[in-house]
Amino acid sequence: MSYGCAFDAEFLFCGKGRARIEPRSIEATSLDATLMRAQIIALLVCLTLAAPVGAQPASGSVAHYDVFADRDVIHVLIGTGKKGAADIALSHVRSADGGSSWSKPARVNRPSERLSAHQPGENPQIVAMGDRLIVVWTQQRPGSHRGGVLATAVSDDGGATWKAGNTPAPPKVGSQTFAEFATDGQTVHMAWLDSREGRQGLRYARSSDRGETWSADRPLAPRTCDCCWNSLAPLAEGGVAVMYRGDEPRDMMLLSSRNGDTCRNHGSIGQFNWQVRGCPHVGGALFTQGNAIHTLAWNGKDELFGLYYVGSTDAGNTWSRPRKLGYDDARNA
Repeated sequence: MSYGCAFDAEFLFCGKGRARIEPRSIEATSLDATLMRAQIIALLVCLTLAAPVGAQPASGSVAHYDVFADRDVIHVLIGTGKKGAADIALSHVRSADGGSSWSKPARVNRPSERLSAHQPGENPQIVAMGDRLIVVWTQQRPGSHRGGVLATAVSDDGGATWKAGNTPAPPKVGSQTFAEFATDGQTVHMAWLDSREGRQGLRYARSSDRGETWSADRPLAPRTCDCCWNSLAPLAEGGVAVMYRGDEPRDMMLLSSRNGDTCRNHGSIGQFNWQVRGCPHVGGALFTQGNAIHTLAWNGKDELFGLYYVGSTDAGNTWSRPRKLGYDDARNA
């Protein structure tokens, strides 16, 4: 099995998944050094997944995966089975030596827990804080092939054993999809797309006890694109930055919060003003370090078609001009 690989400031894409490098995972004196080490760790993960070694479960094809680097420990959440099927088996492996050796795969979800992960970026997510691990996914709606509500599993022994966890969203309201995590090691942030109001919107909750309990979930944006993934990144003092694709325009949008209660709306990333009725199934990438915010955003506007970098060095007060990356077919970030 082989994977084509490409990486940016936050994510490494390898065919069927992405490697996520949290800023808190990496100790470095400069952004360049941080990104270099992030890329090295992500490349090790990509090479590991491309090889028939212990990181892969013994049976079944890899449908999707998520990777989280917690300091020097690499956690990989692997979904095996037919991509898009509801009976995906989620397994966790970890490596504390840069991918040279891996733990034995441990089953995360129960066989009766059926998943919904049909769209790019909709795959289950993992976050780690020492030996405390949390996984979130969207359950299949009973009697339907569509996505239902969120489910979580937690581990307190580094992934050796798993049990059902708590979720911040109501258990029987609408669909809850494209969940994404961020953490600074203490506060855990989660955002997802939610249809409880009869249309797709963005909702958020946080946990100050590493996912044992969650705050009441609240809306961040009343209308969003239907099927594009979200990106989260931690800010100083327990804050968080959230990037999502808007409804009108269909640009990538950014919100930030320093305390988790009040949000600052930074508006469109790049100010492309892409007006289209339809979902491109493409989200973005987000990386933060201190007051620096780095984003990658794709848009389909004819004269500006492509993937762009937009950054801020002052917590979003001012932004760089959009800089196009790659050719017109550069898309996922």
